Amino acid sequence: MNDTTASHHRPNLRALAERYRAFAVHQAADTSPTLRRWAETVADDPALLAPLASLPPGKQQPNLVFASARWHGARPGDADSLRDLFATRWPAFAATVRTRATQTNEPARCGAILLGLQRIKGPIALLEIGASAGLCLIPERYSYEFNGAARSEAVSGVGGPAGGAGPVTGGAGPTNGAEPVSRAARPVNGARPVNEPGPMSEAAKPLSGPAGPVSGAEPKSGAGPTSEAARSVTLDIRLGPGLAQPAAMPDIVWRAGLDLHPLDPADPDSLAWLRALVWPEHEARRARLTAAAALVAEEGVRVTAGDLMTADLARPAAGAPRDATLVVMHSATLAYLDEPARRAAVERIGRLGARRLSFEARGVDPAVPRVDVPLTPDTLFVAALDGVPYALGNGHGTVLTEP
Repeated sequence: MNDTTASHHRPNLRALAERYRAFAVHQAADTSPTLRRWAETVADDPALLAPLASLPPGKQQPNLVFASARWHGARPGDADSLRDLFATRWPAFAATVRTRATQTNEPARCGAILLGLQRIKGPIALLEIGASAGLCLIPERYSYEFNGAARSEAVSGVGGPAGGAGPVTGGAGPTNGAEPVSRAARPVNGARPVNEPGPMSEAAKPLSGPAGPVSGAEPKSGAGPTSEAARSVTLDIRLGPGLAQPAAMPDIVWRAGLDLHPLDPADPDSLAWLRALVWPEHEARRARLTAAAALVAEEGVRVTAGDLMTADLARPAAGAPRDATLVVMHSATLAYLDEPARRAAVERIGRLGARRLSFEARGVDPAVPRVDVPLTPDTLFVAALDGVPYALGNGHGTVLTEP
């Protein structure tokens, strides 16, 4: 290796080390001690950084690397276990990193989505890009607890009073011929994602393997009592001053999803991977995801494979009913694109004549202006409608505040 090559390589390792240190400090420190320890281990060990630097840039992110490590049986937070994996099973591990993606599906983000949908006149045709397994395509099918209100059973499509704390519960299914939806994969055009948790594999016994459908889940049967699956998914959302809970569920009459690599929530391997993307300590989130996946499978939610940056985007949009308001929604998706591609994506959505509802990390959506609020774990993301912010939140959408 000549001097020029060496001098070029060392800064890459330094930048990668800083990336893992930043992950440890700003993302994992307060919520995942095990991943914080792993990130600190990687940042301080050239023997771990060097092989990671050989991966494509979009595959070097901590969430993907650590989920893949757990997939192959590495013990979360155990530095020696991580080093042993790199030293003895690197080819298999690297193959998982290269073929999997951080397709985190967080149903709690539906709280932020719900606040945006209440600002749009229905009926609504909902199209999600970067849909993964479709868990955010059925916001009206979940129950919600705002500011710790006691949970009540669902009553079809009707929420509590606007403003105060109280439960809002989902109806029994789509209306007016709503089309089944499903969610797809996260990476768009191979760009490097941010603020996304990572994957896991069959060898990953720490998660006890894929979970089955929620007990008692019933097949979809149109309007009627909410199923066991729906009752099992309650999203706890903390609203700050100035934000009012929705008075009723949105009237979603059609829905579709687009993703590079759609995931089937009924497929055991796909569900195991989604569960692996949830950080080790977050058992409640993992249980919620499992229940949400059962509900999506029950609903027959379907997501088609396609690329946001091609004509694929227009095809599902063309199927939306003409008498409904088309809403294109995306959460933690534009981060997979570089800056020029993000601007192009926003322009493409605009050409559809649709309303655009986004929940992205602050600074990611090029159409959303800077928000003059200190950046904290609870204000990392910004929810916006047509580029106008209406809420700030944590990455999972469980805490929402006025911008």
